[in-house]
Amino acid sequence: MQELSSEVLTNFIVAQSQLWSQVAKNLSEQNGVEIGIPTPTVSVVPLSDLTGMTASESLFAQFGFSELPDHWQMLSFRGRTQSDQVNWQALASAVMGQTPESISEEVIQAVQAFIAPVLQELAAVLSQMKGSALTLADAQVLYEPLTMPADLLQVNELIEARLEFRLGGREPAVEVSWFLSESSARFLTGGELSDSIGEETPFVSDKPVDPSPLSPSAEVYDFSSYSQEARSLEDDRSLDLLMDIPLEVSVELGRIEMLIRDVLELGAGSIIELRKAAGEPVDVLVNGCLIARGEVVVVEDNFGVRITEIPSPSERIQRLGA
Repeated sequence: MQELSSEVLTNFIVAQSQLWSQVAKNLSEQNGVEIGIPTPTVSVVPLSDLTGMTASESLFAQFGFSELPDHWQMLSFRGRTQSDQVNWQALASAVMGQTPESISEEVIQAVQAFIAPVLQELAAVLSQMKGSALTLADAQVLYEPLTMPADLLQVNELIEARLEFRLGGREPAVEVSWFLSESSARFLTGGELSDSIGEETPFVSDKPVDPSPLSPSAEVYDFSSYSQEARSLEDDRSLDLLMDIPLEVSVELGRIEMLIRDVLELGAGSIIELRKAAGEPVDVLVNGCLIARGEVVVVEDNFGVRITEIPSPSERIQRLGA
């Protein structure tokens, strides 16, 4: 098997500060709590280094993208500078507000609720940087011995990005390792899924390439160190890439749960009573996410919605987790 390409690795390293600073900024704005993600350190690890995760229960997440079929990636919540228990307890404390003594289903669900928007933002920012849409296909948090995905078993080495999540200033920081293959890194940094790297296009970045990118003493910084002017220019460039991406806008009048027997009894003339009072505003959804509320109006011969309320980012996050 070929060794991991230095060009792919360099492109991936160059992308990290821009990628995670933007993810941190977006998450902070959505949750109303400052979330810091310093620039991760990146290294190459032998696949054999992950055998410890296959021998005993471990807390980790697996995820993929629809545009990258059969290429799985992993987030491991095993601490590098602190014990596994201290690390998952720090994570549980940050997302649950309490420190459990053991990993329970409640802890796993809380971590799932935390990591889902992180991965959604990762996909969104990668889409901006690539200039083409990436869709999160599946993401699940597990506590079990790791079963290595088939595509990762075909390589000798993996790329590891060591992340820290600083949630609202709470200590200690949560440590996460992001593992992915060379082919995944190549695709995410603008290349194609092929053996050739000659036509790869790296991320556009204003930052110089570190001549020794794998140095463990490389300086890292929090996204909050960006000046407001630099953030504004970066946001404008990123937003321009999204202007032509189509989104599905739907309006929800109301919802109700019904038993299967009741659904089967429905017929012409049946009336379904919704759990919403007459005159209440309807929900406006974009790609299934609540972005506004409004009132139904008639525009010529068509129905329309007049926007009357834009919920806060925190309310939208709570709605998504409901």
